[in-house]
Amino acid sequence: FVAIVFYFSSYDCKDIWCYDMQENKWYKSTHKYPSDQGKTFVIKTNNDWVHFIDFTEKNHFKVKVLDLLPKSLLERFAVKFECLVYGFCKEIGQAIRNQITPLDIIKLIFEYHPLLSEISA
Repeated sequence: FVAIVFYFSSYDCKDIWCYDMQENKWYKSTHKYPSDQGKTFVIKTNNDWVHFIDFTEKNHFKVKVLDLLPKSLLERFAVKFECLVYGFCKEIGQAIRNQITPLDIIKLIFEYHPLLSEISA
């Protein structure tokens, strides 16, 4: 699990930090909070977008949650995901009369999964 924190120490500082609860480690995002302190509402939607809505200035900005996460954190998750995919494919293959999942199918999973396609981009 990751908590995303919008940190203000002054009007100049609009940092976004990501806290990895499994590692108990903070990662600084390359993105900055898009508006002034205290004027913007932040909403995370079910389709993994974060919306920044400033009703005072009548601005709206949205970004994918994955775009807020630093690349080092995404790479760590990708390694875990890769192990899960290989394990799942092996288990499914054994359930279907000891068939081996073709490597091309596993590569397609990696190519089209949003997390892994973000890292390879």
